[in-house]
Amino acid sequence: MPSRIVAAALVISVLFIAGPGCSGTATRSATPEDAYDNLKNAAQDNDWKTFAGLLTPESQNQMAGSMIMVAATMKMMDSMPEQEGMPPEVLKMKEAAGEAADILNRYGVNEDAFSGVQPMSPPNDPGLAKAGESISDKAGFVGEMMALMFRIAPEGKGPANQNWADSSVSEISIDGDSAAGTVTMDGQDNPITFRKIDGAWFVEIPTGG
Repeated sequence: MPSRIVAAALVISVLFIAGPGCSGTATRSATPEDAYDNLKNAAQDNDWKTFAGLLTPESQNQMAGSMIMVAATMKMMDSMPEQEGMPPEVLKMKEAAGEAADILNRYGVNEDAFSGVQPMSPPNDPGLAKAGESISDKAGFVGEMMALMFRIAPEGKGPANQNWADSSVSEISIDGDSAAGTVTMDGQDNPITFRKIDGAWFVEIPTGG
């Protein structure tokens, strides 16, 4: 069970990154293509604060909430007595629990934010977005939590292993302040959507079931 929980927590963080905000970054995107290129560059640079800042506010809430969920999972892991034969991923989560708690404290995440978040919550759980709303600097929080997740991710499973360099966006259609297109990564096509806010384009995280 512990190995399944830690795997789920790590996968959720990568799901948001692989799936393709406005505060926390000075980067402005004049077109949807620019928004994706800026997102891709931030991911390649492991600059997750800028990455998060390129998302719509709702997507920032969802991603911040997912990081709270990861921290909740770490907290649960830390409360478990260490046993011989524990998977190394679980031990890494236990060791990182204190650092995650420090990050939560610095960004003002209290027990109220945890109330609607359960370990292993699905990425589209509306409770995650609600929890993320409590953080004022969402991009900064996501940036620090993603850096922590990157350090403890199993080899070959971290966000840096997504093939961002060869990815591309195409077939973009714009309808007013919304746009949709296709992202090709590792030979697979996936839909992506964008939204224009105050003259700049941002990427939306899909939250469907």
